[in-house]
Amino acid sequence: FYYLSREKNKSLTKDQIMIMSSSVLLAAMSIPLQAAKAGTTFAEEGMQKEKNRRMAQLLGFDINPRRRSILEELLNQGILDAVIPEVKELYLILEEEFSPLDLVQRVIPLLKVLSGQKKLQSYVRPLETLLVVRLLSQLADIYYSVKLDYFKALLSDLDMPFMEIEKTVIKAVKARQ
Repeated sequence: FYYLSREKNKSLTKDQIMIMSSSVLLAAMSIPLQAAKAGTTFAEEGMQKEKNRRMAQLLGFDINPRRRSILEELLNQGILDAVIPEVKELYLILEEEFSPLDLVQRVIPLLKVLSGQKKLQSYVRPLETLLVVRLLSQLADIYYSVKLDYFKALLSDLDMPFMEIEKTVIKAVKARQ
């Protein structure tokens, strides 16, 4: 729909294209890093795979697309040049860069800009979850262990209850993200 609208609908303004492009990229970034949930039975996982396969067929895909392949396809189509600057910066920080100690401070202002835009504010909560998982992953790459108080201090500016952060961390650890 995005590509068809961008190519065929000549009445779209540059701002509308930027918001539409930003929505598409943020939607792809909001896909959970690992779809398989810990604790699911083999039958439940099989049913979910079948649902995903049917949905992929309905959308014209031969296989069930993964988060990484969707992002790569969007990048190959040059979507980073069509999004608003805050979304581009957010993508680069969360997906490309490695800076665990200032990650949250760099992302928070960008999330505030998104929450102020009606068409993009629905992506803020999934991106906050992605931020927590990325921070955890990056900290795990450089530290053997991290005190919970230190982790909590790094996330203190995030507008997310710590109980929800703990749930996100537990899910990430169970899924080995």
